[in-house]
Amino acid sequence: MKPETPEELEARAFRALNAPDEPRCTKARRGRAPAPLPSPIIGGTDELAAAVAAAWPKAQAFWSKFLLLGAPVDNTASGSVAQIDLGTRQVSLDLQLLRKKNLCGCLAGILAHEVGHHVRYPGTLAVLARMRMIERGLLPLKDYTLTNLFSDLMINDALRAQYGDDICRVYQSFAADYNWRADPAFIFYLTVYEERWGRAPGSLIGTKCAAEFGREYPGYRAEAQVLGQTLFALGPNLYTQFVYFVSVLSRYAILRNGSEPTPADPYSCGCGDPSAEDWADALTPDAREREAVARARGRVALGPDRRAHDRRAGHRPARRGPAGARGRRHHARARGDGRVLPPTGRAFLHGAAGAEAQRGIDHAHGH
Repeated sequence: MKPETPEELEARAFRALNAPDEPRCTKARRGRAPAPLPSPIIGGTDELAAAVAAAWPKAQAFWSKFLLLGAPVDNTASGSVAQIDLGTRQVSLDLQLLRKKNLCGCLAGILAHEVGHHVRYPGTLAVLARMRMIERGLLPLKDYTLTNLFSDLMINDALRAQYGDDICRVYQSFAADYNWRADPAFIFYLTVYEERWGRAPGSLIGTKCAAEFGREYPGYRAEAQVLGQTLFALGPNLYTQFVYFVSVLSRYAILRNGSEPTPADPYSCGCGDPSAEDWADALTPDAREREAVARARGRVALGPDRRAHDRRAGHRPARRGPAGARGRRHHARARGDGRVLPPTGRAFLHGAAGAEAQRGIDHAHGH
């Protein structure tokens, strides 16, 4: 599948803005049977109703005492343990999947995670649209996105002290289903937790997966460790953090056979689709976006279409001469041979942290 260029994405946003309104339910019914309607949980007859009723106030209180959110509903067969629609502010749980994976004791942590999407990451569909516009200039992929993994990592790290064990149980319960060849970026993402949270190597991804992944992506643990140290220090600008996150994970998100990854995340929270107005607003970068792109611009190649980043940073494209050492480093990253850090990610690494990560990767290659 041919990836969308930033220009094509902009054109699609304009088409969506000018298209006649059509109810989402009408679109969903075309060509397939309608999905069963979500049903209320609290006050219902399901055996987990009481547990959800007890966990829901705790999940909200972690973030704030005053939140405008609908009480959780059961959206069985959604494919994700939980989801939130930021358009309606409705949280849903897949009670059948929770029972199957023995996660009924993790309800407070699971619900607190979904509330985190409403409160902070991404907070609104308008912010999500801006993140995806940035991402399209960094990754030559059409359907696969890293926005949910980024948001989940930011939320889960905030929940770590109180709900870290619950979060890890969710990922561990799906470990037997992980296929690292289909979604290497997700496996690397789980490795960040193992390194940052001090978990044993392979405790989230499985020891067999860890061994095979290490042979395919030498030095990935050193890279995960540095990402865990650096990402949170780049705040409070969400877009600066996101540019760094995507640039590091680009090594794993771009498959060597040219196909798109198949998402393996059991916590695909959905968040809903940005509206036509959200996409239209995202065409004009705000001050935080310009700051994030400008911070990376000029030091490294930003991705497959640098002109898109120039526009979002407010710069006019400059002529570039023949590719030198910088170009060769960029192409080494694109091959995924692991001998250098992803270029934009490395630009954000400072001092000893960057040097230590590179030494770890060089050691893995025998240099």
